[in-house]
Amino acid sequence: SPRFERRMRADARDAGDDDASATSSKGAGGELELDGAGGALEDLRTKLHEAERAARESELVARSKVSKAFERLKDADAAANEERERAAKLERELERVKASCEETSEALQAANIKVSVLTAQVAALADEPTSPSNAKAKKGKAKTKSKPSDATVDVAMVNSMLTSANEKLKHETEAHEASKRATASLEEEIKRLKPLAQMTETMRADLTCAVAEANEAKSNAENWKKLVDSKEQSSGVNERKLREALTRLNTELHEAKEKVRALEVANEDAMRTGTMLQQQAVEAGERIARSLRSRLDEVNDEMSELKRREAVAAAEGHAASEAIRRAAKFEEELKRAKHRLADAEMALVDSESAVKALQFQLDLSGESTYRDDSSVRRETRLRNELEETIAHAAKSSAEIERLGDIVKKLDDELTTAREVVKRLTEENNSLINRVDAAEKKNEIHSLLGATSAKHEDLDKLQTTASKVDLIVAENQRLASECKAAHTALKTAEDTARTAKSALASEREEFEVWRRKAREIIDSKDREIDRIRARGDDKQPPPKSTPTTMLKRKGGAEDDASYIKAVLLQFLGEEEWEVQQNLLPTVIALCGGTSEDLRKIQANRANLEPTFVHSTEIAISKSLEQSAMTVASTANSFTESIGLGRFFSSA
Repeated sequence: SPRFERRMRADARDAGDDDASATSSKGAGGELELDGAGGALEDLRTKLHEAERAARESELVARSKVSKAFERLKDADAAANEERERAAKLERELERVKASCEETSEALQAANIKVSVLTAQVAALADEPTSPSNAKAKKGKAKTKSKPSDATVDVAMVNSMLTSANEKLKHETEAHEASKRATASLEEEIKRLKPLAQMTETMRADLTCAVAEANEAKSNAENWKKLVDSKEQSSGVNERKLREALTRLNTELHEAKEKVRALEVANEDAMRTGTMLQQQAVEAGERIARSLRSRLDEVNDEMSELKRREAVAAAEGHAASEAIRRAAKFEEELKRAKHRLADAEMALVDSESAVKALQFQLDLSGESTYRDDSSVRRETRLRNELEETIAHAAKSSAEIERLGDIVKKLDDELTTAREVVKRLTEENNSLINRVDAAEKKNEIHSLLGATSAKHEDLDKLQTTASKVDLIVAENQRLASECKAAHTALKTAEDTARTAKSALASEREEFEVWRRKAREIIDSKDREIDRIRARGDDKQPPPKSTPTTMLKRKGGAEDDASYIKAVLLQFLGEEEWEVQQNLLPTVIALCGGTSEDLRKIQANRANLEPTFVHSTEIAISKSLEQSAMTVASTANSFTESIGLGRFFSSA
């Protein structure tokens, strides 16, 4: 076939390249020898003559082989012409047989018509003696003992005609069957001879190409010969060029020789190659089946490993839910710490108000030796609560960072699983490509005339392909589940990021509150130190000078503005605890006694509202929303890996 011929040409071309390389290496060695000879012109001329003689000998060999090729071409043409004549004769014989078949069919139809007519006549003659008139005539004829009637003679004649017609029909049928068999044999012979004629045409075309190449090589040899004759007296560079030209000429002649030899052994190589391709096809099918089986086992192992990793991921999800629960617990502790911080701030505000009231009383009375021990205790308590709040905040921050590390670890596991799924998908795609290549290879072998693989191997290949399809579908499902898990993880990361941002804002707010509390405590310490300094360094003013003390520059306006500020703060305060802390200051500014303070506090005890801090409400709402988001994310993740819902919808 053309494919085998191209292959043989390629082999011949490779062999020619090897010979050319060997010849070029020899030429290079010759160059070194010539260069080492010191430019001996006679030696160069001798070698050139030898090269010319070798070229002539090669030309003679090529001509002889070309003549042999021409003879073979003539023989092939003669054989092809004989085959064509034989095919034409067979076609004419086939047409003649077809025409005779048609004539036989027409004669057979005419005989059938005649038989049907004669059968009808026999039936009519058989029905005639049954009528009464014929019966009477028969009786009269029987009495006179006359000769047989015309009807009897007609029946015998009809029977003889039928017998002869049946025999003729039988002979024509046999001839028709024989013509059909001859037609079938002729068609088979034509089909058998057509590939041979095509192969002969192909060989003729190849031989024509070889002759053209040989003629081209001959013309090249003549041209190079003229070039050698013209450059015989030139320098060493020209001589090296001539040697290279001779090398190329030898290479071309060698290629022509190899091509002619390849054309001579093309038929044997074609038969050998066909057998080899058939064996290779069977062996390749078996190898592919074995490799696909082994790959299927590996894929099953990978699937088992993926299931194990899914179980590990489920355990990690359970650990994540436990971590979320602990995070919620720490958030509750943080909320309580914020409440304590708010209480501390309120207490600090109360202490500031008390200090201001005490300063006002000291300014009015002139007494500077007063020291409120309850304020000192309150300061100590506030400092302790502030330190505890800071410690709880640091602990909560560490727990949040640990949860962030867990989320990052889960993200790494998910990335690893995604890479495994991607690798399995690529391997499955390579398996599918290999199966497609094997199928295409089998189709090519079937088109080239090679026998197909065994039915068992084909069944195994189909079974393996179906298993590969199942594996691909399973990998697609795992990829979708992995994508859903990645989406759930993104949602969890967003939730964690939101929680971290909320925690950061809460930390900033806590830092603001702490700075504010520290400023209040520092201002209170400075105020107490100032009051102590005034009480230690100054003597109490005499009783006759309160008017003078009240008439200091701007004193009355400052007192009135202070009282106004305290009353407005008390009346406009929304927090109950702040009002309770400001109540003693207001009673003192109004000139009330401790008994009045107790009565007012007892009356206000019945009006005390249920305290719900706004920050607590916001934090509880945020925590509830975060818990719902985390629960839904965990449920979607556990459902995607086939573990069900861990959290109820309630």
